Amino acid sequence: MEFAQGLVCTLGAQDHVDYIIWFMKFWIMLWTKLKQGMPRRLMLSFMMTIQLV
Repeated sequence: MEFAQGLVCTLGAQDHVDYIIWFMKFWIMLWTKLKQGMPRRLMLSFMMTIQLV
C-alpha cells in the first residue's frame, strides 16, 4: 500500500486520474474476458497481485 500512496504523491492530479481511468478500463476488459470463461486461476493470481501492491 505504501508503494501505491507514493505513486499518488509522485504523480500529478491529472496523471492520477488518467491512471485510475486506465485501471478501470483494464479491470472491465479482464472482467469481460472472465465472464466469457477465462480460467478462475488467473483471477486469483490477479487478486494476489493487487494485495502485493
